[in-house]
Amino acid sequence: MGALANLATVEVKACGLPGKKPTKDGESLVAFIEEAEYFRGIALLFGGTEARLNGHIRRAFGPAAHMRERILLYWHQGQGQAAIEIENWWARL
Repeated sequence: MGALANLATVEVKACGLPGKKPTKDGESLVAFIEEAEYFRGIALLFGGTEARLNGHIRRAFGPAAHMRERILLYWHQGQGQAAIEIENWWARL
């Protein structure tokens, strides 16, 4: 197996919980991509409002913006709803 032999790593987190610092989310994905040579990092955020989602993206993924081509973000807003891809998530920073 060679470089980028690992396909993806996934983080699943609640969106914007008060009192929680989500900065580790982006850091973990970047570490897997850069150090363990994963091809993609995927984050699935669930719950919350759009305002909380935007705040979570800014805090957790702002430092990971340089990896924007390799990190995919999805938001599952609530029960019975499909998760949606947050395209161009770096534009919310």
